[in-house]
Amino acid sequence: MAQISDSSEERFNSFPSPDKPKTLSKWVDLIAQVANNQVKEIALDPDDSERGIRVGLGRQAKKAGITLEIRKQDNILAVRKAGEVTAPAQSEPDETTPPPPQRRRGRRAASTTPTIADAAETMTADDTEA
Repeated sequence: MAQISDSSEERFNSFPSPDKPKTLSKWVDLIAQVANNQVKEIALDPDDSERGIRVGLGRQAKKAGITLEIRKQDNILAVRKAGEVTAPAQSEPDETTPPPPQRRRGRRAASTTPTIADAAETMTADDTEA
């Protein structure tokens, strides 16, 4: 069983703090420049994770309130501020077009195939003699 004993503030403060000090993302400066309509390139090292860089940029851009357009060629990412994003226009449904099928929820209905007991009830005397 664990042993419990008294301690002091000095002893407690001698233990390392579990929290890492908050540091600014390495992408903050880049996002600030892209927000001012500059286009930037990022040369990827072979050991860099392209996905990690994209995620980091996207998160930082979201905090800054902008969206990015990122393109890749070979080992270079090109980054710029995305233009006004508009939703694609949706056409109005025709009266002749049926609505899409509704998704079924819950359990399926009981099977409508006859059971052996149902078949036995419907059998006639002529069927049992044969």
